[in-house]
This record gives sequence, structure tokens and C-alpha cells, in this order.
Amino acid sequence: MITKSTAYKIWWAGRYLERIENTARMGLIALECGKDVNELPKVLGINKDVFTYLKDNLDVLREDLRSFGDEAVINSVATLEGAIYAKNNDLKEYFKGVLQAALFLGSIIEDKIGPTITTFYPRKQEEIKTQ
Repeated sequence: MITKSTAYKIWWAGRYLERIENTARMGLIALECGKDVNELPKVLGINKDVFTYLKDNLDVLREDLRSFGDEAVINSVATLEGAIYAKNNDLKEYFKGVLQAALFLGSIIEDKIGPTITTFYPRKQEEIKTQ
């Protein structure tokens, strides 16, 4: 069972991670279609360039994850941060790196908050008598 405030943070972290992931996907699609990345803000409906948008979403995501994330989650955030702040000379590789880091962070978060299944097996009668 988790608290309401932690659930709220998890929900918003998911939303911001989804925004980062979708922006990276849109960047890859735009590049594949021969479009300029500078046209993306208009398509996405944002008032800033794509790189600033990614950095702003990362800042909010990091703050939400600090409230419930363990070492693995925080390390994954650092990986995503490295991908977002990387040089963007090769835009296709840049967006691929951001997308891979976002997907990796998502899988780490799912592992962290997913249900754990524990199976208890009954002991044999001999084991009980000897104890």
C-alpha cells in the first residue's frame, strides 16, 4: 500500500517521462521524414525549443522521482539526464539516446513499484518434526 502523495508523485512522474519519450519519438519521426527539428515545437504545441522542453520535463520528473525512488531509479534518472544534456550534433543519435534512456527508466520504475509475488510452499511433515 502506498500513500496518496506518493501515488500522486508516481502518476506525475509517469506523465513527464511519457512527454520526454514522445518528444524523442517525434524527433526521430521528423528526422526520418526529412523535416527540420525546429518545426517540432509548433507540431507539439509548445512555446520553446525541443531541447529546452526536454530539460524542463526532466527537472520536474527528477523532483517527483526523488520522493519514492531508490538507488536504481536515481541512477536511471542520471542516465536520462546524460542523454538529454548530451551534444546534439547528430540529432538522430541524440533522440535515439534520449528514447532508450527514457524506456530504461520506465522499466526500472515499473520494477520498483510493480507488485511482488511471493509464493509460500508448505513444509514437509519431517521438516516440522525436526525443528
